[in-house]
Amino acid sequence: MKNNSHPKFSKFKELHHQNLPFFLPNAHDAFSAKIFENLGFPAVGTTSAGIAASLGYSDGEILPYEQMLNKINEIANAVSIPVSADIEGGYENQGVTEKDIAHDIPKTGAIAINIEDGSSDGGLISMERKMEQIHLIKKYSHSFNNPIFVNARTDVYWLNVVEGKTKLNDAINRSKNYISSGADCIFVPKICDLHEIKVLVETVGVPVNILQTKELPTDVASSGVARISTGSGPFRAIARLLKEIGEELKKNDSFDTLHSGITYNAMISMIKEKPPGSF
Repeated sequence: MKNNSHPKFSKFKELHHQNLPFFLPNAHDAFSAKIFENLGFPAVGTTSAGIAASLGYSDGEILPYEQMLNKINEIANAVSIPVSADIEGGYENQGVTEKDIAHDIPKTGAIAINIEDGSSDGGLISMERKMEQIHLIKKYSHSFNNPIFVNARTDVYWLNVVEGKTKLNDAINRSKNYISSGADCIFVPKICDLHEIKVLVETVGVPVNILQTKELPTDVASSGVARISTGSGPFRAIARLLKEIGEELKKNDSFDTLHSGITYNAMISMIKEKPPGSF
């Protein structure tokens, strides 16, 4: 595993302070990350759900931590752009500490993390515990001289645990407290109302990350969000395509989907192609 690159950390941080939001595609392996890089994306994230599923595990911190680190390392070593690692809730259920995260993530080559407050039982983790976790990760990362960009995710909307205006207020409250603990960016997946997004952006005072969904308004760029992530969307699209191919093969009546892919040579060129804007 390679050490963190401070220029990549700085570059990634700068991306969150532009006039328009940037798209952060989420990769599940080295090849998907290289495709995104070759298309000119300035950074790439990982998807915990996609990585877990690709290895035969369900989402929700079931995949062993070491295997997740190995996949993050594989992705970070495949590209020259900054990589943000989705580490779910921090793998406390596997005995992983904040010191471990601050030590291990930079060694994979990633310079940022997503860390969430949703729990495996469908509820929200104590806000105070998540604040402590964020604070310690930032503290240890600085002590190791390997700063980590922390994208603190609150699952108030994702889990739909509260209703109406209370939902927005709860998301703002959690966001502000995570910021006070050292979070660099706030991630609120499933918030889709343009007015609510604008209120969130205007209130929290740091870059805001949202999730690309079908419900998201087309004029979301006007809301002031800094970053839009794809989450497990690309991996799920691949899964749908594989399912369609399998169904065609089983029926033995059409192979259109199978033969609609890129050529072998085109696939190889994607692996070998030097991406634009490489470091």
